[in-house]
Amino acid sequence: MGFSAPNHLLYAYDFLIFCRGTVWNLKNIMGAFEVYGNISGQLVNWGKSSIYFGSSVSQSLIDCSPWLVCRLVSCLSFTWGSQLFRGKPKKSVLQPITDEILSKFAKWKGKALSLAGRATLIKSVITGSFVHSFMIYKWHSSLLRLVNRKLRNFLWTGIPDYLGSLLRVRVFDFIHEGMWVLDISFRARFPDLCFRIDRIAIYPVTDSLVWAHSRDGQVSYKSAYSCMLYDSPHVSWWRGVWCHFIPPSRSALT
Repeated sequence: MGFSAPNHLLYAYDFLIFCRGTVWNLKNIMGAFEVYGNISGQLVNWGKSSIYFGSSVSQSLIDCSPWLVCRLVSCLSFTWGSQLFRGKPKKSVLQPITDEILSKFAKWKGKALSLAGRATLIKSVITGSFVHSFMIYKWHSSLLRLVNRKLRNFLWTGIPDYLGSLLRVRVFDFIHEGMWVLDISFRARFPDLCFRIDRIAIYPVTDSLVWAHSRDGQVSYKSAYSCMLYDSPHVSWWRGVWCHFIPPSRSALT
């Protein structure tokens, strides 16, 4: 044949075409897409395509644009979300990109994933949504701090952002005159859990937190990290008894 076959550029990615705004050039571009589609079978999605005329284009050409199958826009933008304009971008322009990324993290169930799994998801989203924007624009520091804070929360806790406010309530908020007072919608959604809560006795003493994964009820950084990273190891009763009487240096001799 003597020529290289067209690659998947028009199939997998978005692309821009810059040309002089004349009817002749527009017709040639539309004809080239039609010929390419008939040969390769890769058709252009005109519903997602748009055309933008600069300020130097005559109004007569803009008026005759209805014969085009793509829509006319006043501000050219990629489907990636980055707009084309001169000067430093405003915060309002980059805010939709930030909201879209944060909405993805809010939908994920981070607790069901390991730390490595959450890190992989964060890396894939950043690579797929932010890299191209970083290469074009200089982001505002306030948006970067917001995204960084949300990413750290998802990575280390796995708790969606919309649950953060619900987890700040205290146990005392659900106790009134020595009785448990739970929300009606919460009781309707989790009846078994509410039944177990109602059976918890309430005593007029100071509350204290007890770490269930240690023998003395005290929490340490090592035990908390081991509990989050792996399943809590089962401590045999004989080891808990003998370790107080036989030091580790003599356990092998004994």
